[in-house]
Amino acid sequence: MCIRDSSNTASSITSLKPKIALLNGSSGSSSDEYTFLGLRANKKDNKIASDTDNKPKKFLNLIGDILRLYTKICNMIKKISYFIIFIFISSSGYTTEKPDDFLKKSVQEVSALVSKHKDRFEKDEDFLRSQMNLVVMPKLDIILMSKIILGKGIWTDMTPQQKTDFVEAFKYRMTSTYMKSITAFDGEKIEFLPYVPGKKEKIALVKSKYLIAAGNIDVDYRLIKNKDGWRVYDIIFEGISLMKNYRADFREHVNKNGIDSLITSLGQ
Repeated sequence: MCIRDSSNTASSITSLKPKIALLNGSSGSSSDEYTFLGLRANKKDNKIASDTDNKPKKFLNLIGDILRLYTKICNMIKKISYFIIFIFISSSGYTTEKPDDFLKKSVQEVSALVSKHKDRFEKDEDFLRSQMNLVVMPKLDIILMSKIILGKGIWTDMTPQQKTDFVEAFKYRMTSTYMKSITAFDGEKIEFLPYVPGKKEKIALVKSKYLIAAGNIDVDYRLIKNKDGWRVYDIIFEGISLMKNYRADFREHVNKNGIDSLITSLGQ
């Protein structure tokens, strides 16, 4: 059993009194220190309480800012969407045209051109060629026609300059070929049948009949739709493909004399 010294116990209690008084804030400088610490504690407590009270307000303000930002972004997206839709409608109006309607309109344009300038066409070859390049040639996909005629093997082996020169020379030959036929056009009626969609969406076949006194002539058009709309890339007269006919002649010339020789001959 442990026996405690009563005098030591009394001394310990006596020494604790100032500390107890300090905790009660009742004496001297120690009391000031406690009061100062108490004030700090109270201020800290008040700040914590204040922060706690302000948290819901800050959260609500944050939600409000997010909602306002979201509304602004939605309005911007809406405006941009309207702008994109407007551009798409404006730029795609021509490409929505059906291939048979494109050909009908093209024939009307050529017919009006011939009616207006027929006398001058017969006398002024340069003027006729300029009008052909302006009105007729843009309705053909000359680059695609060039690739089809020469074939992948010859086309890929050509330099960029040779490709450019061939396209221009072939365009010149096409213009020369149809300059004579366009002056002979005398308003004959042309009957277009509904177009036949190809296996691919951008390919179509349009059949037509030229109604002339000597008898009807079947002329079919193969068309492709590019960024500018429908364009003709092959014409079939009574079952004979223009592209196949050119292909046989041009490839034979290239095999014998080379591509540069063909380009020169087409430009003459």
